[in-house]
Amino acid sequence: GIEITASTNGNILAETLVGVASNTFSDSAIAYVEGATVNTGSFDLTAQRSSQYMATGRDALNKITGDIRAYIKDSQINSNIGGVNTSAEDSITAQAKSPELEIMEGINLPLDLGLSAARNYLTGDVEAYIQASELAVLAGGGISVKADKQHQISSFVETDLLAEAVPLGGTGGFTLGGTYASNILLGDVKAYVTDSSLSTADSGEILVEAKDSSGIDARTGAAAKSSMGAGIGDGVSFSNSNLIAFNAIGWDPGNILFAGIDALLGTSIGTEDSSEVLAYITDSELNAGGNLRVLSSSGAKLNSTVSNAAESTASSLYGAASMGAAGII
Repeated sequence: GIEITASTNGNILAETLVGVASNTFSDSAIAYVEGATVNTGSFDLTAQRSSQYMATGRDALNKITGDIRAYIKDSQINSNIGGVNTSAEDSITAQAKSPELEIMEGINLPLDLGLSAARNYLTGDVEAYIQASELAVLAGGGISVKADKQHQISSFVETDLLAEAVPLGGTGGFTLGGTYASNILLGDVKAYVTDSSLSTADSGEILVEAKDSSGIDARTGAAAKSSMGAGIGDGVSFSNSNLIAFNAIGWDPGNILFAGIDALLGTSIGTEDSSEVLAYITDSELNAGGNLRVLSSSGAKLNSTVSNAAESTASSLYGAASMGAAGII
């Protein structure tokens, strides 16, 4: 038999403690037969991606583009036994993580600021198809055209801020913890046959199948605490924590913060760029010895989780003030 495979895999890591950790890659796998005449036993054509991306930092980003495509075009393939199988498989893993961090404990400053983010942005199609071709399986097998997306995407953010300052002359402590986690996925999953002739003998089936069973998880948590000791004059303590956890499939919201505000106000959330899962046959002649099946399944699972805690205390000889605030999207 004949096997043709295009594969991309590997482990890619970007990591920093306090700065920006970014993976920006074009990651594609294309396998094809075009303008060929093939007489063989079994024939298997596969394009697959199984790369793993990990970004860890205060601002963590995985931005991955690229298509996974397997196709037969303008060709004639005769299989004596074993069948003809065309498959595009995408099982990429991307994790962006901004881990817990403690900032400026025991330092007398008027302002303590913490901001962290974890983002995944993936674009690209998964396609398997037969176009303008003749495929014949004479015995012992079928014809399959399958496109399968199994992304495992996660973004996780947690910020833990603690400021303990002793103010002089009424100076105060200010702590702001802001976090957001987002996953944006754009691209189609398609399996199809067009302008072609397919035939199988005996009980050989013809299968065209497109499937998306991805898992997508965005989680953000924050804990902000500011504490003031005794001092001269007013003691002021303020803590604030804003959280965003956001998943989007088939929508490009652009700036994620603005998108969150749009969602709260009921306005536009972004630009539609629909992600379709399609299986179809058009303008083709089929003779199946067994079953003919055309299947599509969109079963991606999404989760968004936010948790928040804000606490502040103040003490002074006089005029002490304390305030805590929290916001969640």
